Amino acid sequence: MTSEDRKTGSLEQFLTAFGIWPDQPPIRIPEGGRSEVFRLERGGESYALRILHATIDREGIRYVQRVTDHLSMTLPEVPTLIPTTSGVPFAESGGRLATLSNWLPGTHPSSADPWLLEASAALLARLHRSALDAPVKEPRPDRPTYQSLDWRRNYLFDIDTVRRILFEDSSPLHDTSREEDKGIVEGILSRKSFIMEQADIWSKWSKNPGGIGRALLRAPIHGDIYAANLLCEEDRITALIDWDECQFEPLVYELGRVLWEFAKDGRTYTLNEGKRQRFLSSYNKAGGPVHPEDYDLLVPYISMLRILESLLYIHNSTTGDFWDARYTLENLTALEHLQGGGPS
Repeated sequence: MTSEDRKTGSLEQFLTAFGIWPDQPPIRIPEGGRSEVFRLERGGESYALRILHATIDREGIRYVQRVTDHLSMTLPEVPTLIPTTSGVPFAESGGRLATLSNWLPGTHPSSADPWLLEASAALLARLHRSALDAPVKEPRPDRPTYQSLDWRRNYLFDIDTVRRILFEDSSPLHDTSREEDKGIVEGILSRKSFIMEQADIWSKWSKNPGGIGRALLRAPIHGDIYAANLLCEEDRITALIDWDECQFEPLVYELGRVLWEFAKDGRTYTLNEGKRQRFLSSYNKAGGPVHPEDYDLLVPYISMLRILESLLYIHNSTTGDFWDARYTLENLTALEHLQGGGPS
């Protein structure tokens, strides 16, 4: 076994567990997010093998299986997990877990494709309607919801580590960033007090989004819908992949998350008003269940996610996980522009 095998788990052992022997060596797919993804070809059939990030455990996989099994009954765009020869939805090797699913057709679209904004909104509406009928009515056991997240230390970041990087030793940011991004790192560090202030503001807001006593529709969500997790053929979405971030959350949170991905203005770091209206109109026309009276929470949820992703990326500079200085600064700049950096 190579050193890489010891790090990720043996591909051979994963393949043995699933009883899948490809006709050619597995092809590594770079767009795997925090997991590692391989494409397998056998007898004209294609499969996706995902070696999962260490923060995902067995109960989390079983949770995803229950959710996707339900959703796939009405949404062909949702892949389901293929069990191992022993009947469980995951294989184990080298301390890592892996899942297998059919490879769905299509290629990744560009987020700038004009048809994608309305198509993604309509898919999200269908997804939310089906999720409300899912038998899964409880949070995922291996992940806290955002409302119950401990902002001091969690599966995303350790706030003391972030503080130390920002105020005491910024070498992890400099040492692990791309050479062309060194100046961008300084832009992040110039906002160190702002980052910690925002972490405090949004950690408090997240405990009671919308105010105490406000009822929000909650159901299992995908949790990471953007262009890289969609597959398309011509002007049609054919697959919604990478369910690693599936969780039980307010649907308005996911509506805000996806709205930002497809309606943000990269020049002003705010929402493009025309795109925002088109997206929400398409969501409504497709039967999206989030009521317009909850739309006042869209920008706050978008803002909360900007600081969470910034804290994650800063922390990742110490762990070897991927981080992007340019994207981190974009998140912080957007947070400065969205409603002045605080909840309304």
